[in-house]
Amino acid sequence: MERIEHPAIIHIPGVPEMVVMSWIVAAILLILGIIGTRRVSVVPDGLQNLLEAAYELLRGTAEGVIGKEVDRYMGLIATVCAFILAGNLLGAIPGLKSPTSSLNTNAAVAVVVFLAYHYYGIRAKGLWGYIKHFAGPIPWLAPLMVPVEFISHLARPLSLSVRLFGNMFGEHIVIGVLGILAALLVPVPMMLFGVLITGPIQAFVFTFLTIVYISGAVGSEEHEGRG
Repeated sequence: MERIEHPAIIHIPGVPEMVVMSWIVAAILLILGIIGTRRVSVVPDGLQNLLEAAYELLRGTAEGVIGKEVDRYMGLIATVCAFILAGNLLGAIPGLKSPTSSLNTNAAVAVVVFLAYHYYGIRAKGLWGYIKHFAGPIPWLAPLMVPVEFISHLARPLSLSVRLFGNMFGEHIVIGVLGILAALLVPVPMMLFGVLITGPIQAFVFTFLTIVYISGAVGSEEHEGRG
């Protein structure tokens, strides 16, 4: 059976659809950032209050895993969280699609996370110190630990991207099937479920795994309290 594809209302010739959706997400986040920080006040209200509350919640979660030096990594963590969350929710807007329902989009974000946490680890421990942590704490187990760790790290981008892709793509398939069975009424609960539950949960899972990977790369230095 052929899969039914409904084109998005915004289309740029020669540009993949999900790239356009990603641009829209980036534009939305940029606009929200400009509006939310246009009139920064000591006692926040409105959008500034909402953005600060969300940031502090995310920062508190990250600090509990990474440690006191978490601010070094919040740029990446907050950006990943905001992009994934906005991308997940974009599909709830009629005529638009979630870029996170594309494996290519998710893989791109996962590769950025993969490269970033290795960079953070090398910066925190030095190249040789970072390489040594792949060998584990017991020297005679190093020949076993190194290939296991190597394969484990290579699998992380695949795990991140496929997990998010599977959940978001599956949700859209269910909504599409229900839309065929009952033109308007039945898909509404599923759309609300995606907006209020699935989208935020998947964004949190992706972001939390990013936090865990960063913690694993820099954790020993941070927990020793080195600056």
